This record gives sequence, C-alpha cells and structure tokens, in this order.
Amino acid sequence: MISDHVYCLQADDTGCIWAGTFADGLAVRIPSEGSFKAVSAFPNLENKGIGNIARDENGRMWITTNNSVFSFSPDSLGNPEHINTYIISADMQSFFFNRNASAQVDYGRIAFGGSNGLMIFTGNRTQPHQTRLPIVLTDFKVHNRSLRTIPARERSRISLRDIDYTDAVTLTHDRNNFFIEFSMLSYANPRDHIFRYRLDGFDKEYVTADSHHRFASYSNLSPGTYTFRLQAAGENGVWSSNERTLTVRILPAPWLSWWAWTIYSVLLLVLAYGVVRFLRYRLRLRQEVQISKLERQKTEELNHAKLQFFTNVTHELMTPLTIILTSLQNLNNGTGDNQTLYGVMSANATRLMRLIQQILEFRKVESGNLKIRVSHGDVVGFVRRCVEAFAPLVARKQLKVYFRASSEQVDGWFDPDKLDKIVYNLLSNAAKYTPDKGEIIIRIETGDDCSVCISVANSGELMPQQTIDGLFRRFYDGNYRKHHTIGTGIGLSLVKDLTDLHRGSIRVSSDEQDGNCFRITLPIGRDAYTEEEIDDDTGDDAAEKIYEGAGEFVPVQPDAAMTDTPSRTRTDHTLLVVDDNEELLLLISNLLAPYFRIETASDGEEALRILSRQPVDLVVSDIMMPGMDGIELCRRIKQTFEYCHIPVILLTAKNADESRIEGYNSGADGYVTKPFNLQLLYAQIVNQLRKLEILGLHFRNQPVFEVEKLEYTSMDEKFMRQAMACVNAHIDDCEFAQADFTREMNMSRTILTEKLKSLTGLTPAAFIIDVRLRAAYHLLEEQKKMRIADLAYASGFNDPKYFSTCFRKKFGFSPKEFIDRLNEKGDKIA
Repeated sequence: MISDHVYCLQADDTGCIWAGTFADGLAVRIPSEGSFKAVSAFPNLENKGIGNIARDENGRMWITTNNSVFSFSPDSLGNPEHINTYIISADMQSFFFNRNASAQVDYGRIAFGGSNGLMIFTGNRTQPHQTRLPIVLTDFKVHNRSLRTIPARERSRISLRDIDYTDAVTLTHDRNNFFIEFSMLSYANPRDHIFRYRLDGFDKEYVTADSHHRFASYSNLSPGTYTFRLQAAGENGVWSSNERTLTVRILPAPWLSWWAWTIYSVLLLVLAYGVVRFLRYRLRLRQEVQISKLERQKTEELNHAKLQFFTNVTHELMTPLTIILTSLQNLNNGTGDNQTLYGVMSANATRLMRLIQQILEFRKVESGNLKIRVSHGDVVGFVRRCVEAFAPLVARKQLKVYFRASSEQVDGWFDPDKLDKIVYNLLSNAAKYTPDKGEIIIRIETGDDCSVCISVANSGELMPQQTIDGLFRRFYDGNYRKHHTIGTGIGLSLVKDLTDLHRGSIRVSSDEQDGNCFRITLPIGRDAYTEEEIDDDTGDDAAEKIYEGAGEFVPVQPDAAMTDTPSRTRTDHTLLVVDDNEELLLLISNLLAPYFRIETASDGEEALRILSRQPVDLVVSDIMMPGMDGIELCRRIKQTFEYCHIPVILLTAKNADESRIEGYNSGADGYVTKPFNLQLLYAQIVNQLRKLEILGLHFRNQPVFEVEKLEYTSMDEKFMRQAMACVNAHIDDCEFAQADFTREMNMSRTILTEKLKSLTGLTPAAFIIDVRLRAAYHLLEEQKKMRIADLAYASGFNDPKYFSTCFRKKFGFSPKEFIDRLNEKGDKIA
C-alpha cells in the first residue's frame, strides 16, 4: 500500500484498483503490477484526503475531496484522461463531502453526500469536450499599485501596452512583488468557473482557483524571465484548449546586470593578468635571485678554490725556497759540506722549476694556447728514465717502485715534454697517497691499434666513487686529500688536459686487486697527428732524462753566530721539529742538532705520540701538513695538561695578519714565516726556552707565592695552586715526602717532575722544601718572635740546623737574622 491511511477503494472497467489516501492523494494498482503507485495527474490533491471513489454508468471514475470533485476516464495503463474539475462555490464554503457517501442515480447521474445534503452531477456532463474560452488578465499590480494608475513614463518602462493586450512586462530588481488578476468572459453560470495557473520557473505545479479567488500573487522573485500560464474551465469542468500567457522579466540589480558582469569579467581578467604577470615577475625575480645566489656561491667557491690553490702553491714554493736560502746561508758562513749543500740546492731548484712549469702549463691549458709537438722515440725507454729519476723522492718513504713493460722497446710518436709531465704527476700523486713501505707499479702495454697504455697503480687506502668522479676537476680538494696531503689541486687536472691534447684517454679504478690505478692510453702512430704537430727534426734525444735526483743529506754545522744559548746545556733541552717536507725537516734538524736534542715528526699525529712518551721542551711545527696541521697540533698541545706548558713555534708560508691571528689564537708562542732566516728561528727558540727559565726563577724568588704575577696558563695555574695546597696541607708533617706528594697529586712521578721543572725549575722534593721555607717565612712575618727549633718543626723540618741552612740558601739570610730585622723594624715604628 502507498499509505496506511486508505479511505476508499474502487475498481474500474480495466481491472485497475483505485485507492484514496490522505498523504498520497490518489493511487492506482494495475493488474500486471504488484503494488500501488501514486497518480500525479490531479494538482494539489495530496494531503487533502479523498473521501469517495465511484464509477458511473459510462465507466467514468469520480473522486471527491473536502470541497472538490474530479471525474476522469482511465486508460489501460491507469493514466487518467479527460479530467473534469468541479469546485464548490464560495457561498458554500461550509459544505464538505462525507466519506464513503456516493450513489448512482438514474439517467446516468451520480450523487455525493455532504454536510448540507446531496450534490448530484448530471450525466450529460460526462462527455466533455474542450472549447476555447475567452480568458483575460484584468489587472497587474506592482507593490500593490495597479499598472493603470502608475504614471505613463514609469509604466512605459514596465510595459508599452495595457495589461489586457500586453504579452510581457519588465520589472526592476526592487519591484519583484506583483499581483495578477484574471477572469473569463462568459456569463453562463459564472460561479462555476474555475481557473488554474502556474508561473514557469517558480511554481512546480498548477494552482487551482475558483471564481471568487481570481488572482495570483508573487513576491521576492529572483532576477530572471518567468512565464505566467492561465487556463479556465466552464460549468462542465472541462479545461479550455487555450491559455493566456504573460512573460514576466525581472531585471537584475545594476551590479548584477550583464554589463556589470562584463565589467567584472574584464576586471577579473585584468586582475588575473596582473596576478599572473606579478607571479611571473616574482618567479623570474626569485629565479634571478637564486641564479645570482648560485653564481655568487659558485664564484665564492671558485675564489676559495683559487685562494686555496695559491696558498698551496705558495707552500709548495716556499718550502724548497727556504731550503735553498738556508743552504746558501751555510755556504756563505763556510759551514757544512759543500757537495751536500749543492745537491740539496740543485734538487730543490729543480723542484721549483717543475712547479713553475706546471703552473705555466696550467695557464696555457686555461687560455687554450697549449700545443703538442710529437717526435719519434722509444716510449718504454723514456718512461723508464722518468721512473728512475723519480726514485730518490720515493726512497725516503721506503716505497717499492716496480717498472714492467710488455716489450723492451716500443717506438712511436709522442710529445716528450707532455708525456714527462703526465708520468711525473701520476708518480707524484701515487707517492703522496701510498703509505710508508708501500708499492707503486708502473706498467706499459702496447695495443693493436698503434697505441700504448701506461698504468700507474699504488697501494693504500681505496678511493670511493665520489672521489674518483671529482679527481680531474680543477682545484679539486676532496675529503681524502684534505686529511692526507697538501698539493696544488691542478696536477691530475693537468694530466687529463695533457692526455686529451695528446689524443688519448684516462681511466681510474680503485679495487682490492690493483689498488688505486690510473690508466693512460695514447696513440703513437704518425697518422694520429697533424703535420703541424709532428717534429721530424728531433730524434731520440728528446727522450733524455729530465729530472735529476736530490741526493742525500748529511749533518751540517750550525752558524758560528749561534752562540747565545740558554743556561742549560745541549743535553738539557729537547726540541720536537714537525714538518711534512723531509728535506726541510732534515735540514733544520742538522742545523740545530749541535745545540739541542732533536726529535722529528712528519705530521701532527706523530708529534702527539712523541710528546706522550718522552719529555720535550719546545715544539717547532709547520702549519700546512697532511692530516693534523700545525694549528690543530698547537691547539691540542695547549689543551692537554701534561704538556700545555711546552712553547710552540709555528712555521708557515702564510704571512697575512689573519694567519698570524689564527696561529696566536691557537696558543702559539712564536710565529716564523717562510722563507725564514735560520738565525731568526734559533733566536725564537732560545727566547722561548729563556722565558721558561725566567718563569721558574720568578717563582723561586717570590718570598710568598703569588700566582697572578706569573704568566701561567689556566691549567698550569690550577696545577700550581693544587700543588701548593697539597704541600701546605702537610706543612708540619716531617714524614711527608716525594712519594706522598706524587700520590696526593694523583699523577705519575714523571709527569709531576717534568711539570714542576718546566714551571718552577724544581724537582718535586725541592718543591716541597721550597713551599715549607715560604711557609716559615710567612710564619715569622706574623709571629716576629719565635724559637728557631719551633719554627723548623712547624714547617716540617726535623733538623733545625738543616732548616737554617736551607733558609739562608733561599732568602740570603738566616732565620735569626730575619727575626732581628723584623724586631728592629717594629721598634722603629713604635
């Protein structure tokens, strides 16, 4: 069922069952379907309640509501056809139809019972036919003002014709409340006239009105175009075939009109265009800023790389230059072995020449002016001589160099100068990264296509792929090179450029089997080069050995002017010299050896190991070293308690103020720039050692310990206060000796002894006596009158005579004489 509130049922001739409900109005059940469906052919029938459903003799179905009667003829599908509508007139508004009160009357009539009796509908009305009825609009009101009373000028904006003849009206947005009155020009039973109307775009269904309610009212309509449709039915209840229409157009507000929207659209497009332009401008500006930032960053990185390059080049140049100048000073002073010094100078001059040539070659590569001149020669013999010339440089690290060739002689065309630089840089690079007692293997193999392959492999730490990818970049400063060696950063880049210029290729591999291996493949056929690049005049002489070995060093005598030494003898002072350049390290060691005990280290890590196992009085260190540099070494020394008192002198090729400030901030006590005068270095060493002795002398000459007047570091000051407090805590204990003092200080006897000797010039036993004597001196100043024996026992001495002897030795007068002086001074004051 459609609804639980079914008031009546009736079957028609087709077998359909019609049901009257309250909520759903009229429903029908077709025999072929199993359920009821609502019938929507009757407007405003829902929620009115159907009281009667009846069928007359002609098969027409009749239904009644409270005050309406409808008749229709159903088709086979249950659709109502030929609907007639009957409305109770206004003077019978109190009349209503009773439920289930219907009956067929003779002559084809049908009667329905109501509150005021029966209403009979005659059979001649059961055959309706549509006719055209004269429907008119009698009035049109806007805001309760009739169109006819509105002034003509204002009325013309609404409609140019009277409401009787017009088909359209136009209203503004603020006149969207209107009233339409209508009628039918028929005088036969005018009380039985009924009307139905609908405003398309607003009403969903037709609205039925009787002859006493001939009007339609609408308010607050939205802007738009509406069509008012009006139909009428005469006394037979048949709707006319014609309808009266009126188009009602409500204009939008000016700010919502089409031209306003056009302006809005234009403004929106302009705004969107402006926003897009602005966003594009901002994006372009941001990209330009980002590009500028990247360019600036790249420029800064390049400048930093170039600065680092020039710094490294300066270091590379200053080291051999220092060795040469120092050797010249010794030759001038007539000291040292001339032949050895000549060998040193020759080797380092050759090294300088190679560095300068390398920089010049790099400059030619940068400017595109580098050319090759190939000549005919023996490739194997040439490379062998290059390796033999390089042998003295690798001998110092005890490296094993192997040369292997697939043939004893391979003739071909090559540029001797370029090939020499390629081999030298590859061997130099291998020597830098090969650990002591490691291996370097040079192989030469010939190819089938008139080419030769030269490979240089070395043992040592393998390179990651990231390092391999950046090896041939100019000024490349990878993490491995930062922590292992110092160089110009252009060697491998120059190798790559020279190889490309020689029509060759270079490959790098790093694995457990071959180690770090560089493979150079060069064409050696004449056809590989142009006629301008071939030099027929030169022969095998071009392949002569270019590099001469450095020779070996022997000890040389220091300058005779170096006679101003500290008070302690040569064996009393130990110097630690730290430098990654073995030639300079050996030269400085030999020149200083007659005056000091010399220990050497090639880097900061080795220097710290030496400091941890033996006493050192002073450290001389180069700044630029692989691994731990001189700045870090100085900082580590000054931050370590056991040897923070040791003076540090830094050697460097950097002479800028920033470099000096960095060195002094790390705690350096002296700073010498390369190339340096050895006498200046010697004077710095003597001065620092003298300062240590003066510091101990000042301590010993103080009657009362005042740490503020002594130039101690913070850690040394803390140590001295602790040592003084430790002895003073046992000042009257005659049994408190050096072993007890060492145990109380919680450190080894060696460290305690070296620390006290460096800061005070005293051994631990002498330091204990010194503190006891200071305490006695202070006690006499307070007491002024005291027995010498009591003073000795109170100061920790068990022998008054020994106490008096020690007191006189330290202060220059005996305890009795000091008492007399104090008493005389007191009498004068009185």
